[in-house]
Amino acid sequence: MAIIVNGQISGRVGDLVYCRGKNKRNYVRKVGVIKVPPSEAQLANRKRMAATSNFLTPLRGLIDELWDRRLLTKQTAFGTAFSYMMHYAFDHSAPEPVICYSKILLSRGRLESTFSAGLSREGDMVTVKWANSPHPNSYRCLDEDMAVLVLYFPEKEASLVFRNEAVRRDEMLAVALPGVYAGCSLHAWLIFASRRGLGCSTSLYVEGQ
Repeated sequence: MAIIVNGQISGRVGDLVYCRGKNKRNYVRKVGVIKVPPSEAQLANRKRMAATSNFLTPLRGLIDELWDRRLLTKQTAFGTAFSYMMHYAFDHSAPEPVICYSKILLSRGRLESTFSAGLSREGDMVTVKWANSPHPNSYRCLDEDMAVLVLYFPEKEASLVFRNEAVRRDEMLAVALPGVYAGCSLHAWLIFASRRGLGCSTSLYVEGQ
């Protein structure tokens, strides 16, 4: 994409590239023909990038809101989550992108998570139960911390986020799924978010069915 700087075009327009040389004179050249096809590794990486984008982009608002800024490895929370998923949440030995959902992080924070959580499903109801901390209502584990549940449905390539349905001390969160997701497999993550602006916990993948 080209831009105009001080009345001069800089960048690509169609098959032409507008440049400025070392002598500060502007010139135009044609885009060269790419003769070397991408390698298998490059193609696989592109597929992983597409799969990562398709999964994370709908959750970008949540990621940007909850991810602790002190724990960023990139300039943004979304960039950090994207990089983490690319590196750790794929089976790199597979020819096609195979996502390891249990290794995805949707948040990182300094609040306590839970040492035990499980998911059960009956009809259109999904229930997540967890064990509270042995030291409840402490600074990083307040009873009133909000439980955030993220569900992802691979067949639909869709996600749902449930907030304000339960707090940490409840040790349970039950939600009803829209009928369109009946019978669909799902993946779940549990996050605790402070109502006092103290941040969040690192997301926890919840096992179950």
